[in-house]
Amino acid sequence: MNNYNTYGGGYYRPPYQPPRDVLPVPKWEKKRIRSVYSGTAWLFLLSEILAYIFAMIFYSIIYGSSSPRMDADGNIVTTPSVIIYGSFSVTLSLIVLTLIYSAYTHRKFTDLFNTEKLSAEKLLLTVFIALGMAQVCYLIDFFLSSVLYSAGYEYNPMSADPDTAAGWVLEVIATVITAPIFEELFYRGVIMRNAARVNKKFAVFLSAAIFGLAHGNPYQFVLGFLVGIVFGYADIKMNSIIPSILAHMAVNAHTFISYAYAGQPDNIQTMLQLGEMLIFFIGGIIALVIALSKYKLESLPSNGYYRKRTMPILITSIPAWVTFLYMLYTTFSSLTPIE
Repeated sequence: MNNYNTYGGGYYRPPYQPPRDVLPVPKWEKKRIRSVYSGTAWLFLLSEILAYIFAMIFYSIIYGSSSPRMDADGNIVTTPSVIIYGSFSVTLSLIVLTLIYSAYTHRKFTDLFNTEKLSAEKLLLTVFIALGMAQVCYLIDFFLSSVLYSAGYEYNPMSADPDTAAGWVLEVIATVITAPIFEELFYRGVIMRNAARVNKKFAVFLSAAIFGLAHGNPYQFVLGFLVGIVFGYADIKMNSIIPSILAHMAVNAHTFISYAYAGQPDNIQTMLQLGEMLIFFIGGIIALVIALSKYKLESLPSNGYYRKRTMPILITSIPAWVTFLYMLYTTFSSLTPIE
């Protein structure tokens, strides 16, 4: 069959139709896409505002006019009350926003927990790939800390270990259970799926970047961004938020357990850390090889048609710029000059 149609006794060549890759984005479509990106930015900014409000409410209820107890380094001692007004205030803000978004868009939570494409093997592979990626992040952070230190800056988080059994229990619940569940519901279930209405591949990277920057320091940005790509890709491929929740729990548990031997002598601590990193790094590579050979992992579809609807339009969103500048400020302001 050729490209000609019979018309009026002869042959007629229809007008040239350029590929979708080179077609300009209509103004009406730009406006709709920009509203998606702006809405995504506003969702994150609202989560930050709500977290601050809840933290201040918890702080005033717990401490009132008194001051929290400090350790020898001037950090607030991590007691159950500190965990409540710190970690749980963030979690509560994510819960509220996720519920509001679900009600506004009429999307059901059950749709995020689809099990049709899941299997125990796929979940296990996702967990080990995420853990392997985390080891890569720790190596990058090591070099990043060296560069920052040579430039005269360091990151000193305002935290301390729990000093009671109840504090440790709440710390585990907050770090290993509630944070992974509700952060994934928000960053992958809301942020990523909202942006995926435009481009799934771009949505994975965008949600990972927001997730990383939301942690407020360069080191956790590296970790959040790179493992966030694994989380997002797994969720898109399996059409479920369950893989990222389990992988997120595993990464947080691994980080939390690493603190358990922080009080060991330096040589023993170094051996344990290197041994642990090697085991999980090799495990991650093996899991990735199995996933590539057995499940034929492929890049998410994207072409010129979709690319023109991502960054070129995102940078025209004022809320997106406000969010980006705010994130950069919180990330780099976490660094302090070395005294």
